[in-house]
Amino acid sequence: MTQPELISDALAATRMANMPVLDQLLLVIERDWWQDVALSAGNIFFSVTLIPMLRHPGKPPLLTCIPTALGWLGGGIVFASLHLWVAALTQMIVGVQWLALAFKKPLQPAPGLSTDQRSCEIGDERPLSEVPAP
Repeated sequence: MTQPELISDALAATRMANMPVLDQLLLVIERDWWQDVALSAGNIFFSVTLIPMLRHPGKPPLLTCIPTALGWLGGGIVFASLHLWVAALTQMIVGVQWLALAFKKPLQPAPGLSTDQRSCEIGDERPLSEVPAP
């Protein structure tokens, strides 16, 4: 970056701190940061939608988790190379969530639960009465 660009960015940051939210969003769009905002919003949405899977006692297949995690992490590197820093960070967070899914240990039900109260694996469509006790 040249000296005038640094001064321009510093002035923009100062002006942005004193602006209402709508004006801040319009400045982001004018400065071509809209791609970073749009991609980050999508990544945050996917990150939030993964929370139920992380909390579920079952574990998804490894052949789903590992390639998906690598794809998300690779996309984060690509976004970082394009200087879309927030998108890169949020993309990496989703990739780490997928890695956590790949390596999480399935929760064991409490020993005092009956067969009807035990949980099933993700994708297991058998009735609970047919699921063997662990």
